[in-house]
Amino acid sequence: MVAEKDTNNGRQDLSEVLRGRTLKVYYLLLSTGQPWSGREIHRKLGFSSPSLSFYHLNKLKELGLVDVNEDGMFFAARRVRAGVLTYFIDIGNRLIPRFLFYAVFFISLLISSFFFLQLTIHPSDITLVLVLLIASIIFLFETMWVLQKGFQ
Repeated sequence: MVAEKDTNNGRQDLSEVLRGRTLKVYYLLLSTGQPWSGREIHRKLGFSSPSLSFYHLNKLKELGLVDVNEDGMFFAARRVRAGVLTYFIDIGNRLIPRFLFYAVFFISLLISSFFFLQLTIHPSDITLVLVLLIASIIFLFETMWVLQKGFQ
């Protein structure tokens, strides 16, 4: 069974299953922390039919990642780090891309360098600003990539 995650082989199998629409459904359940019905997921994610959302929910249920409450609503039963989810940090019920923290750090350094340092047109000042600007841009692009391309 694919639900085993303690071995490297199990983790790799779970990464292969958790992708595409199945990953989108799992991410929605994890990120909101609330139970959802199959029809609500169908509407929220724009699937072509409710049966498609139920297919992915049942797939996640077989893996032990999702469970159903007494009202027939699905919720995330277990959090796993597989596939693109390894790039996220859990804060409460929120999943936040870890690259976002790096981007905020470098942007803060860039802004504070203008306020607290007396920057001139000296090459070392220009180098500092360029390095901070490039790092900020790279981490912002990585954050956008994880949020957009990582779930396709």
